[in-house]
Amino acid sequence: MRAMSFLFVLLLVLALPVATASAESWKFIVTGDSRGDNNGVNTTILAEIAAEVVRQAPEFIIFSGDLVSGYTTEANLESQLRTWRNTMQPVYNAGIGVYPVRGNHEKGAGYSTTTAWNNVFSGAYSLPQDGPAGEKNLTWSVTHGTGSGKAIVLGLDQYYPSNDHKVPQAWVDDKLAATDAPHVFATGHEPAFSSDHNDCLDDAPGARNDFINSLIDAGGRSYFAGHDHFYNHLRADDGDGNLDNDLHQFIVGTAGAPLRSEGDYGGNTGPWTPTKDIDGDGFDDPGTFERQYGYMVVEIDVLDVTMTWWRRTGANTYAATSEGLSYSVLPRIRMPLVMNPAAYTFTMPSDPGPHSLTISLAEGERAKGDVTVTLTYDEAVVNVFSDEQATSPIASGGTATIADGTPSVTVYVTGIAIGSTQLVASADDYPSGRADYSVRREIALSITPSDDPGSQIDPATTPLVLDDEYILTVSVDPPVAGAGSMILTIDYDGAFLTIEEPAIIGGGNASLDLTLTAKAATVDSGVWGPPATVTVSATDEYAPISVDYDIGFEPGDATSDNCVNVQDLLMVRANLGDEGSQILPRSADVNRDGACNVLDLLAVRAHLGHGSGCPE
Repeated sequence: MRAMSFLFVLLLVLALPVATASAESWKFIVTGDSRGDNNGVNTTILAEIAAEVVRQAPEFIIFSGDLVSGYTTEANLESQLRTWRNTMQPVYNAGIGVYPVRGNHEKGAGYSTTTAWNNVFSGAYSLPQDGPAGEKNLTWSVTHGTGSGKAIVLGLDQYYPSNDHKVPQAWVDDKLAATDAPHVFATGHEPAFSSDHNDCLDDAPGARNDFINSLIDAGGRSYFAGHDHFYNHLRADDGDGNLDNDLHQFIVGTAGAPLRSEGDYGGNTGPWTPTKDIDGDGFDDPGTFERQYGYMVVEIDVLDVTMTWWRRTGANTYAATSEGLSYSVLPRIRMPLVMNPAAYTFTMPSDPGPHSLTISLAEGERAKGDVTVTLTYDEAVVNVFSDEQATSPIASGGTATIADGTPSVTVYVTGIAIGSTQLVASADDYPSGRADYSVRREIALSITPSDDPGSQIDPATTPLVLDDEYILTVSVDPPVAGAGSMILTIDYDGAFLTIEEPAIIGGGNASLDLTLTAKAATVDSGVWGPPATVTVSATDEYAPISVDYDIGFEPGDATSDNCVNVQDLLMVRANLGDEGSQILPRSADVNRDGACNVLDLLAVRAHLGHGSGCPE
């Protein structure tokens, strides 16, 4: 009894489908054309394929039309479709999606209604309801997977009245424009390039060309069809020498319909040359045609796709072949390159770098082939090197490489001058990544009041003479490097002094000469203002330095004899009403308000007897 129980459990385990590894690694199955003699269905072969589907445990199966023999009344068509659905019930029961499209044999009585189809594929058996108007439950799309393993599959009805030998192109364009899936597939009943049957999409070659180009432009590499009852694989060569942008057509009409012999590609092929030379070596590849039942497995592993034709080798036995297609895709929409760190401040000269900057592909992707990253930056601010020893510089606009199979590349950045910049990294199909770098220089500021060449007066120790110009030298140690610049902030009391600006030290210089001019104080209740203070700072990070200045002017001393006396009153009275002309003594305008008037008399009277030249 124990042995029997063990055997039952073992068989149960073996019968369970194999789970897929992740949402980025998964598979689906393609087949079609299962019509036969058992109420319109070849139930023998279809049941075998249903069992294979359950064993393979894909996410879903797409079926490219001619499920049944059809061409009968609506009632009989519905009965045949139910036989098909019942034969596929094990697949439904396994939780595997089943997504058929109509073939010419499902058009219904008189080719005008969809009643039988919609009655059978309803409720739990309904197809996605995102088709265009009038084609709900006929034309559909399925999106599966996540990240770089995400795919969209378009199921295209070609027998809605407006779609005769065509696809609903406006709907296809909208779907492809809206998806972010890197993997794009499509299926319909009729081949794009005819082989056996003549009634195919090439009956409307312009529309067929638009359809193929829309798939290629969206990154699609394949179109799955039926109609012909065999397996056939062709590459539509566009003649540009690049096999990676050619579309592959797979006819997989191999689910039970009477097998037929291969025809040639004698229809309208447009700008393409259909060929069975899949690898471009000048010879037809073996296995691209087979008059046998079977199915195709499409495996997606992140950015890699592997398609394999499985053929029937005997009753209930199917084996993988070497025929199929393998390729890698680029993500349809890539996230920006990731820069780490995204911001950094160098401190010069104690911390010039180099500091590492890692440029990564988005979402943990790994490069498929070398990814060339172009770096642009402001050379006046930073230098970028490919090695940590900073011996191999990358010129502005230079490149770094994310090697095949790796997620990132690391470069090394050194600060060379004051300022800030954005380092921009870009690569084909990736939006730019940006990192903000600034360079803060550890500097020592000093102020040196230079002697005036004419008066030989040191303005730091001797009062400034009104309206005379003096040189104020601001020095920085170490000098500003290269083409960089450092902006100084000058604060002063405008009532006492003016300073020529802008104040910028740059171009490798270590100092800047500013022209300082002494101005008069203003009267405030008979009290003259305090000495002026000049304050210089480089950036917020550095403490300011200050120098105090006195203005050598005795208020009211209009005659400049260092004593306010009656002579000053006489000069002011003699010039009352004057507007401060340069012809007359400017000292008559005692308060420097631009006019000689009663205010100047008041200033003299308030200070009579003051001054170092007055008798004691």
